[in-house]
Amino acid sequence: MSVGMPVSKDWTEHHLTPRGWKSGSKRTDIACIKELYPLDRIATERFIEERLSADDKIARRTELLRESEDKQLVTKLRAKFGPSPESL
Repeated sequence: MSVGMPVSKDWTEHHLTPRGWKSGSKRTDIACIKELYPLDRIATERFIEERLSADDKIARRTELLRESEDKQLVTKLRAKFGPSPESL
């Protein structure tokens, strides 16, 4: 199997805010990217589902895109609201 572009790659960004996790920008194979960024975001993670070939299972992972330099606040909010959602 050759490694190349995925045949399917969908993702949703989730933003950690003082109000909890909020869904943000989203990309699907059948729709364009919608950009949504809360002004009070403290951290942004991207939940990704991709398939490298039609025969492969869907691989799921989360990537940290950005995080505030205020580590104390980040730790406090992550403890209060838990990890980012694993969903599109």
